[in-house]
Amino acid sequence: MLGNYVPPACDFNRVIMNFTVTSKGRQFDRLGLMYLGDIEVFRTSTAEPTSNGIVWTYIKEMDQYETLWKTEQKIIFDLGNLIDSTYTALFNTLLTATFFTVQNTKPAADQILPISARRSADNGPSAFSLPSNNASVAYRIPQNTERAIVTLSACGQAAEEFWYTNVQNSEVNTFADQVGVLYGYSPFRE
Repeated sequence: MLGNYVPPACDFNRVIMNFTVTSKGRQFDRLGLMYLGDIEVFRTSTAEPTSNGIVWTYIKEMDQYETLWKTEQKIIFDLGNLIDSTYTALFNTLLTATFFTVQNTKPAADQILPISARRSADNGPSAFSLPSNNASVAYRIPQNTERAIVTLSACGQAAEEFWYTNVQNSEVNTFADQVGVLYGYSPFRE
């Protein structure tokens, strides 16, 4: 999903996001990522649907991103899915946000900077995919900064989903005749 987010014409200091999904058929869990501009603000995984169907809802408090919600920008929700003769379940989604004001709250961040692949200009999600991407950014933090917070989210998907079973790259072909090529890059994560 790609859209242009325009802040509501009201005062607010709280945002609650509601993501509701229905699905029916066969499917495995899929990663969902939401960006405001190039900044990831929500990461989730779908439930595995049943042949009778399933409905699930995520409610996410978004206060830490208040500064972003007050700025017009691109919104990208990336929920990849595979549909074929085996995987038959579509995801029907509804994403809403509720804006309101709460008294006596902590002030919002003055600035939020992306640590991402910065692909929103090309209408794409900004996740790094390792090891193929160079996952680096550079910022100069002013000396008068009183507080800075760095937030990173990492998760294994595809060959990394069960990362703790990965072997050293030198050993990926050890059991190729018995079980096939194993996933590499070792179970070590730092």
